[in-house]
Amino acid sequence: MKKNEKINLKYKETRLPDSFLESLKAADENDLRVMLTLALLDGEDTDLAKLCETLELSESEFDASVKYWCGAGLLKKGKKNTKSSNKTEGADSESKPKKAAQEAVSDAHRGGKLERASEIPSYSSAELAELIERRHITAEFIDEAQRVFGKVFNTHEINILVGMVDYIGFDEASVILLLSHVKQKGKKSLRYAEQMAFALYDEGITTPEALQKKFRQMEENAKTEAAVVAMFGMSGRALTAKEKKFLQSWIEVMGYDVDCIRLAYDITVDNTHEPLPAYANTILTNWYNDGLRTYDAIVAAEEERRAKAKAAKGQDKSFDTDEFFAAALKRTFDEI
Repeated sequence: MKKNEKINLKYKETRLPDSFLESLKAADENDLRVMLTLALLDGEDTDLAKLCETLELSESEFDASVKYWCGAGLLKKGKKNTKSSNKTEGADSESKPKKAAQEAVSDAHRGGKLERASEIPSYSSAELAELIERRHITAEFIDEAQRVFGKVFNTHEINILVGMVDYIGFDEASVILLLSHVKQKGKKSLRYAEQMAFALYDEGITTPEALQKKFRQMEENAKTEAAVVAMFGMSGRALTAKEKKFLQSWIEVMGYDVDCIRLAYDITVDNTHEPLPAYANTILTNWYNDGLRTYDAIVAAEEERRAKAKAAKGQDKSFDTDEFFAAALKRTFDEI
Protein backbone atom coordinates (compact mmCIF):
# COMPACT_ATOMS: atom_id res chain seq x y z
CA MET A 1 0.00 0.00 0.00
CA LYS A 2 1.49 3.35 -1.06
CA LYS A 3 1.01 6.67 0.67
CA ASN A 4 -0.93 8.13 -2.25
CA GLU A 5 -3.38 5.22 -2.43
CA LYS A 6 -6.83 4.85 -0.95
CA ILE A 7 -8.71 1.59 -0.50
CA ASN A 8 -12.46 1.23 -0.79
CA LEU A 9 -14.89 -1.67 -0.46
CA LYS A 10 -16.24 -2.66 -3.87
CA TYR A 11 -19.50 -4.09 -2.57
CA LYS A 12 -21.94 -2.47 -0.18
CA GLU A 13 -25.47 -3.55 0.68
CA THR A 14 -25.44 -6.27 -1.95
CA ARG A 15 -25.28 -10.05 -1.86
CA LEU A 16 -21.71 -11.22 -2.27
CA PRO A 17 -21.05 -13.79 -5.03
CA ASP A 18 -20.14 -17.34 -3.96
CA SER A 19 -16.56 -16.83 -5.15
CA PHE A 20 -16.12 -14.09 -2.56
CA LEU A 21 -17.40 -16.36 0.18
CA GLU A 22 -14.75 -18.92 -0.84
CA SER A 23 -12.13 -16.20 -0.48
CA LEU A 24 -13.40 -15.47 3.02
CA LYS A 25 -13.03 -19.14 3.94
CA ALA A 26 -9.45 -19.22 2.64
CA ALA A 27 -8.41 -15.98 4.37
CA ASP A 28 -6.00 -16.18 7.29
CA GLU A 29 -6.19 -14.26 10.57
CA ASN A 30 -4.26 -11.26 9.25
CA ASP A 31 -6.50 -11.03 6.18
CA LEU A 32 -9.66 -11.01 8.29
CA ARG A 33 -8.33 -8.39 10.71
CA VAL A 34 -7.31 -6.12 7.84
CA MET A 35 -10.67 -6.52 6.07
CA LEU A 36 -12.65 -5.79 9.24
CA THR A 37 -10.53 -2.71 9.97
CA LEU A 38 -10.88 -1.33 6.44
CA ALA A 39 -14.62 -1.98 6.52
CA LEU A 40 -14.90 0.03 9.74
CA LEU A 41 -12.76 2.86 8.34
CA ASP A 42 -14.94 2.90 5.17
CA GLY A 43 -12.45 4.87 3.07
CA GLU A 44 -11.45 7.27 5.85
CA ASP A 45 -7.87 8.52 5.60
CA THR A 46 -5.55 7.10 8.25
CA ASP A 47 -1.84 6.86 8.94
CA LEU A 48 -0.54 3.53 7.62
CA ALA A 49 2.23 3.16 10.22
CA LYS A 50 -0.19 3.86 13.07
CA LEU A 51 -2.76 1.47 11.62
CA CYS A 52 -0.18 -1.33 11.31
CA GLU A 53 0.98 -0.70 14.87
CA THR A 54 -2.61 -0.98 16.12
CA LEU A 55 -3.12 -4.24 14.23
CA GLU A 56 0.33 -5.54 15.31
CA LEU A 57 1.26 -6.14 11.67
CA SER A 58 4.24 -5.08 9.59
CA GLU A 59 3.51 -2.87 6.58
CA SER A 60 4.40 -5.74 4.26
CA GLU A 61 1.94 -8.04 6.05
CA PHE A 62 -0.77 -5.38 5.84
CA ASP A 63 -0.06 -4.81 2.14
CA ALA A 64 -0.12 -8.57 1.47
CA SER A 65 -3.62 -8.81 2.96
CA VAL A 66 -4.78 -5.83 0.92
CA LYS A 67 -3.48 -7.53 -2.23
CA TYR A 68 -5.30 -10.72 -1.25
CA TRP A 69 -8.64 -8.91 -0.97
CA CYS A 70 -8.02 -6.96 -4.16
CA GLY A 71 -7.37 -10.24 -5.95
CA ALA A 72 -10.56 -11.63 -4.44
CA GLY A 73 -12.46 -8.63 -5.76
CA LEU A 74 -13.52 -7.30 -2.36
CA LEU A 75 -11.25 -4.24 -2.35
CA LYS A 76 -10.05 -1.82 -4.96
CA LYS A 77 -7.13 0.55 -4.89
CA GLY A 78 -7.12 4.07 -6.27
CA LYS A 79 -4.92 7.13 -6.14
CA LYS A 80 -5.74 9.96 -3.78
CA ASN A 81 -6.29 13.42 -5.21
CA THR A 82 -2.92 15.11 -4.82
CA LYS A 83 -1.05 18.00 -6.36
CA SER A 84 0.85 17.40 -9.58
CA SER A 85 4.18 17.50 -7.77
CA ASN A 86 2.97 14.77 -5.44
CA LYS A 87 1.78 12.72 -8.38
CA THR A 88 5.22 12.87 -9.94
CA GLU A 89 6.78 11.89 -6.65
CA GLY A 90 4.31 9.00 -6.33
CA ALA A 91 5.14 7.76 -9.82
CA ASP A 92 8.85 7.71 -9.01
CA SER A 93 8.27 5.81 -5.76
CA GLU A 94 5.99 3.36 -7.58
CA SER A 95 8.65 2.47 -10.14
CA LYS A 96 11.37 1.76 -7.54
CA PRO A 97 9.87 -1.40 -5.97
CA LYS A 98 9.17 -2.87 -9.41
CA LYS A 99 12.72 -2.15 -10.59
CA ALA A 100 14.16 -3.64 -7.39
CA ALA A 101 12.03 -6.77 -7.83
CA GLN A 102 13.18 -7.18 -11.43
CA GLU A 103 16.83 -6.86 -10.39
CA ALA A 104 16.29 -9.40 -7.61
CA VAL A 105 14.83 -11.91 -10.07
CA SER A 106 17.67 -11.56 -12.56
CA ASP A 107 20.44 -11.73 -9.96
CA ALA A 108 19.29 -14.14 -7.26
CA HIS A 109 17.99 -17.39 -8.74
CA ARG A 110 20.12 -20.35 -7.73
CA GLY A 111 22.94 -18.04 -6.75
CA GLY A 112 22.65 -18.06 -3.00
CA LYS A 113 19.99 -16.59 -0.80
CA LEU A 114 17.25 -14.74 -2.63
CA GLU A 115 17.59 -11.00 -2.09
CA ARG A 116 13.91 -10.28 -1.76
CA ALA A 117 11.15 -8.41 -0.07
CA SER A 118 8.85 -10.29 2.30
CA GLU A 119 6.45 -11.16 -0.50
CA ILE A 120 6.21 -11.97 -4.20
CA PRO A 121 5.95 -8.85 -6.41
CA SER A 122 2.68 -8.10 -8.19
CA TYR A 123 2.40 -9.02 -11.87
CA SER A 124 0.20 -7.12 -14.29
CA SER A 125 -2.21 -9.04 -16.52
CA ALA A 126 0.11 -8.35 -19.45
CA GLU A 127 3.11 -9.72 -17.56
CA LEU A 128 1.23 -12.89 -16.59
CA ALA A 129 0.07 -13.39 -20.18
CA GLU A 130 3.63 -12.92 -21.45
CA LEU A 131 5.05 -15.47 -19.01
CA ILE A 132 2.49 -18.05 -20.12
CA GLU A 133 2.95 -17.23 -23.81
CA ARG A 134 6.72 -17.67 -23.58
CA ARG A 135 6.19 -20.96 -21.70
CA HIS A 136 8.05 -19.75 -18.61
CA ILE A 137 4.78 -20.71 -16.89
CA THR A 138 2.51 -23.30 -18.53
CA ALA A 139 -1.27 -23.17 -18.48
CA GLU A 140 -1.21 -26.88 -17.60
CA PHE A 141 0.77 -26.03 -14.46
CA ILE A 142 -1.86 -23.54 -13.31
CA ASP A 143 -4.65 -26.06 -13.99
CA GLU A 144 -2.83 -28.80 -12.06
CA ALA A 145 -2.11 -26.45 -9.14
CA GLN A 146 -5.82 -25.58 -8.91
CA ARG A 147 -6.75 -29.27 -9.05
CA VAL A 148 -4.29 -30.14 -6.27
CA PHE A 149 -5.48 -27.27 -4.08
CA GLY A 150 -9.11 -28.03 -4.83
CA LYS A 151 -10.18 -24.54 -5.85
CA VAL A 152 -10.14 -22.00 -8.67
CA PHE A 153 -7.54 -19.35 -7.86
CA ASN A 154 -8.35 -15.66 -7.89
CA THR A 155 -6.04 -13.08 -9.47
CA HIS A 156 -3.92 -12.59 -6.34
CA GLU A 157 -3.50 -16.34 -5.86
CA ILE A 158 -2.41 -16.83 -9.48
CA ASN A 159 0.08 -14.03 -8.88
CA ILE A 160 1.53 -16.00 -5.93
CA LEU A 161 1.59 -19.22 -7.94
CA VAL A 162 3.44 -17.61 -10.85
CA GLY A 163 5.82 -15.81 -8.48
CA MET A 164 6.94 -19.06 -6.85
CA VAL A 165 8.30 -20.10 -10.25
CA ASP A 166 9.30 -16.79 -11.84
CA TYR A 167 10.49 -14.88 -8.76
CA ILE A 168 11.58 -17.44 -6.16
CA GLY A 169 12.90 -19.89 -8.75
CA PHE A 170 11.13 -23.20 -8.06
CA ASP A 171 10.33 -25.42 -11.00
CA GLU A 172 6.70 -26.33 -11.62
CA ALA A 173 7.04 -29.87 -10.24
CA SER A 174 8.41 -28.49 -6.97
CA VAL A 175 5.51 -26.06 -6.61
CA ILE A 176 2.99 -28.88 -7.15
CA LEU A 177 4.73 -30.92 -4.42
CA LEU A 178 4.63 -27.91 -2.09
CA LEU A 179 0.92 -27.33 -2.72
CA SER A 180 0.18 -31.01 -2.09
CA HIS A 181 2.02 -30.85 1.24
CA VAL A 182 0.22 -27.65 2.27
CA LYS A 183 -3.15 -29.15 1.33
CA GLN A 184 -2.41 -32.30 3.38
CA LYS A 185 -1.66 -30.11 6.39
CA GLY A 186 -5.18 -28.70 6.10
CA LYS A 187 -4.03 -25.20 5.14
CA LYS A 188 -6.39 -23.35 2.80
CA SER A 189 -4.41 -20.22 2.04
CA LEU A 190 -1.92 -19.94 -0.81
CA ARG A 191 -0.20 -17.28 1.30
CA TYR A 192 0.92 -20.08 3.62
CA ALA A 193 2.49 -21.87 0.62
CA GLU A 194 4.19 -18.62 -0.42
CA GLN A 195 5.86 -18.13 2.97
CA MET A 196 6.86 -21.79 3.11
CA ALA A 197 8.40 -21.49 -0.37
CA PHE A 198 10.55 -18.56 0.79
CA ALA A 199 11.67 -20.51 3.87
CA LEU A 200 12.54 -23.60 1.83
CA TYR A 201 14.49 -21.53 -0.68
CA ASP A 202 16.51 -19.96 2.14
CA GLU A 203 17.39 -23.50 3.28
CA GLY A 204 18.52 -24.35 -0.25
CA ILE A 205 15.66 -26.82 -0.71
CA THR A 206 14.28 -26.28 -4.22
CA THR A 207 14.36 -29.54 -6.21
CA PRO A 208 11.55 -32.13 -6.11
CA GLU A 209 13.94 -34.68 -4.56
CA ALA A 210 15.04 -32.29 -1.80
CA LEU A 211 11.44 -31.26 -1.12
CA GLN A 212 10.28 -34.88 -0.82
CA LYS A 213 13.09 -35.61 1.65
CA LYS A 214 12.26 -32.46 3.66
CA PHE A 215 8.54 -33.26 3.78
CA ARG A 216 9.20 -36.85 4.88
CA GLN A 217 11.40 -35.54 7.68
CA MET A 218 8.74 -33.03 8.70
CA GLU A 219 6.14 -35.80 8.85
CA GLU A 220 8.42 -37.98 10.98
CA ASN A 221 9.12 -35.04 13.28
CA ALA A 222 5.39 -34.41 13.66
CA LYS A 223 4.80 -38.06 14.62
CA THR A 224 7.67 -37.94 17.12
CA GLU A 225 6.35 -34.72 18.62
CA ALA A 226 2.85 -36.19 19.03
CA ALA A 227 4.28 -39.25 20.80
CA VAL A 228 6.46 -37.13 23.12
CA VAL A 229 3.57 -34.80 23.96
CA ALA A 230 1.49 -37.82 24.99
CA MET A 231 4.44 -39.33 26.88
CA PHE A 232 4.87 -36.24 29.06
CA GLY A 233 1.12 -35.87 29.61
CA MET A 234 0.86 -32.61 27.68
CA SER A 235 -1.98 -33.69 25.36
CA GLY A 236 -5.30 -31.90 25.36
CA ARG A 237 -3.89 -28.41 25.91
CA ALA A 238 -1.73 -25.86 24.19
CA LEU A 239 2.00 -26.23 24.78
CA THR A 240 3.82 -23.45 26.57
CA ALA A 241 6.56 -21.54 24.75
CA LYS A 242 9.20 -23.33 26.84
CA GLU A 243 7.72 -26.76 26.07
CA LYS A 244 7.69 -25.95 22.35
CA LYS A 245 11.34 -24.91 22.60
CA PHE A 246 12.25 -28.18 24.32
CA LEU A 247 10.48 -30.28 21.66
CA GLN A 248 12.08 -28.37 18.81
CA SER A 249 15.51 -28.76 20.39
CA TRP A 250 15.16 -32.50 21.07
CA ILE A 251 13.64 -33.43 17.72
CA GLU A 252 14.87 -30.92 15.15
CA VAL A 253 18.19 -29.72 16.57
CA MET A 254 19.50 -32.78 18.45
CA GLY A 255 17.70 -35.19 16.12
CA TYR A 256 16.57 -37.64 18.80
CA ASP A 257 13.81 -40.14 18.05
CA VAL A 258 11.03 -41.36 20.35
CA ASP A 259 13.13 -44.17 21.84
CA CYS A 260 15.95 -41.83 22.88
CA ILE A 261 13.54 -39.34 24.42
CA ARG A 262 11.74 -42.18 26.24
CA LEU A 263 15.04 -43.16 27.90
CA ALA A 264 15.39 -39.61 29.20
CA TYR A 265 11.74 -39.68 30.29
CA ASP A 266 12.25 -42.91 32.25
CA ILE A 267 15.31 -41.52 34.06
CA THR A 268 13.38 -38.31 34.78
CA VAL A 269 10.42 -40.11 36.37
CA ASP A 270 12.69 -42.52 38.27
CA ASN A 271 14.60 -39.63 39.82
CA THR A 272 11.84 -37.02 40.31
CA HIS A 273 8.64 -39.12 40.23
CA GLU A 274 7.24 -36.55 37.79
CA PRO A 275 7.41 -36.15 33.97
CA LEU A 276 9.37 -32.90 34.06
CA PRO A 277 10.42 -31.68 30.57
CA ALA A 278 13.13 -29.39 31.98
CA TYR A 279 14.76 -32.30 33.82
CA ALA A 280 14.59 -34.50 30.72
CA ASN A 281 16.12 -31.64 28.73
CA THR A 282 19.16 -31.69 31.02
CA ILE A 283 19.65 -35.40 30.37
CA LEU A 284 19.21 -35.12 26.60
CA THR A 285 21.50 -32.10 26.41
CA ASN A 286 24.21 -33.97 28.34
CA TRP A 287 23.93 -36.94 25.97
CA TYR A 288 24.10 -34.64 22.96
CA ASN A 289 27.13 -32.79 24.30
CA ASP A 290 28.80 -36.17 24.91
CA GLY A 291 28.32 -37.04 21.24
CA LEU A 292 25.65 -39.69 21.89
CA ARG A 293 23.25 -39.51 18.94
CA THR A 294 21.56 -42.93 18.71
CA TYR A 295 19.55 -45.16 21.03
CA ASP A 296 22.22 -47.91 20.97
CA ALA A 297 25.02 -45.44 21.76
CA ILE A 298 23.07 -44.00 24.70
CA VAL A 299 22.21 -47.44 26.11
CA ALA A 300 25.84 -48.55 25.81
CA ALA A 301 27.04 -45.38 27.56
CA GLU A 302 24.47 -45.77 30.34
CA GLU A 303 25.41 -49.43 30.86
CA GLU A 304 29.08 -48.48 31.05
CA ARG A 305 28.27 -45.73 33.56
CA ARG A 306 26.27 -48.16 35.72
CA ALA A 307 29.07 -50.74 35.58
CA LYS A 308 31.58 -48.13 36.73
CA ALA A 309 29.17 -47.01 39.42
CA LYS A 310 28.74 -50.60 40.64
CA ALA A 311 32.50 -51.14 40.72
CA ALA A 312 33.02 -47.90 42.59
CA LYS A 313 30.29 -48.83 45.04
CA GLY A 314 31.96 -52.17 45.67
CA GLN A 315 35.27 -50.49 46.44
CA ASP A 316 33.75 -47.83 48.68
CA LYS A 317 30.44 -48.69 50.32
CA SER A 318 30.05 -45.12 51.47
CA PHE A 319 29.89 -43.70 47.91
CA ASP A 320 26.95 -44.45 45.57
CA THR A 321 27.66 -43.06 42.08
CA ASP A 322 24.09 -43.72 40.93
CA GLU A 323 22.92 -41.42 43.68
CA PHE A 324 25.71 -38.98 42.76
CA PHE A 325 24.56 -38.98 39.11
CA ALA A 326 20.94 -38.30 40.14
CA ALA A 327 22.02 -35.55 42.52
CA ALA A 328 24.19 -33.92 39.85
CA LEU A 329 21.29 -33.94 37.44
CA LYS A 330 19.01 -32.44 40.04
CA ARG A 331 21.49 -29.63 40.77
CA THR A 332 21.71 -28.83 37.05
CA PHE A 333 17.93 -28.95 36.74
CA ASP A 334 17.44 -26.68 39.74
CA GLU A 335 19.72 -24.08 38.18
CA ILE A 336 17.56 -23.81 35.04
